[in-house]
Amino acid sequence: MKLLTQLPAWLRNKFLSLLLLLLYGCFFDERDVFTMQHHRQELRELQQSQKYYTDQINKEKTELENLKTAATLENMHGKSTI
Repeated sequence: MKLLTQLPAWLRNKFLSLLLLLLYGCFFDERDVFTMQHHRQELRELQQSQKYYTDQINKEKTELENLKTAATLENMHGKSTI
C-alpha cells in the first residue's frame, strides 16, 4: 500500500475505482468468473451428449434401413419360392 500513498490523489482515486469495479465484475456480478466457468463446463458436457446421441440416432437409422432391406429381400425370396 506504500505505492498508493506515493501516487497523486487523482490517480489514486481512479486506480481504486478501477480496482473496485474489476473486483465487483470478477466476483460479485451475476456473471462472475466462477459462474461463467461453470456454464462453460456445462456447455461442453451438453455438446458431448448431443454428439453422442446424434451418433446413436445415425447408427439406429442405418440399422433400421438394413432391417427393412433384409425384410424386403425375405419377402421377395419367400414369394418367388411359392
